[in-house]
Amino acid sequence: MGTATAAYEVKNALYDAASTLFAADDVVVSWGFPIARDFDDYVVFTGMRTEQEPGPMGARRARNENVFITASFDFFRAGEADDDRVVTDAAVDAVRRLEEYVRVTDTTLGGLCEWCFLESIDSEGFTDMGMLARGRQAVVEVVFHAFVRITS
Repeated sequence: MGTATAAYEVKNALYDAASTLFAADDVVVSWGFPIARDFDDYVVFTGMRTEQEPGPMGARRARNENVFITASFDFFRAGEADDDRVVTDAAVDAVRRLEEYVRVTDTTLGGLCEWCFLESIDSEGFTDMGMLARGRQAVVEVVFHAFVRITS
């Protein structure tokens, strides 16, 4: 882990977790937006932001870091669906699976952080008018919040 920040490592750990969780589901997990849209379902890790404050003072000059990682769950279903519910259910289910993984299965992201939780979810809740002729789309933006103590 870097001594300036753990943001890169936290983002990488969440990316790896999602890649493993969704490997059998035809969900493309991407670090940044993919060039081509060849699949219907994507989990895209985009932003990272940190806030640091001094930790317990001592020889190691510890710092407490709050790391915020943004991901977009972008799911699409082709066809004549009457509403957005089917595709939204699929996107939200994927969010729930990753959330449960970091909250229950690997709570420290392999020892990288003290904890990691889903902090926020944001979705417009409808398909963009330009997409309606092709099918239904749900985009669910999430932020994961991890707490890290940097000790070196």
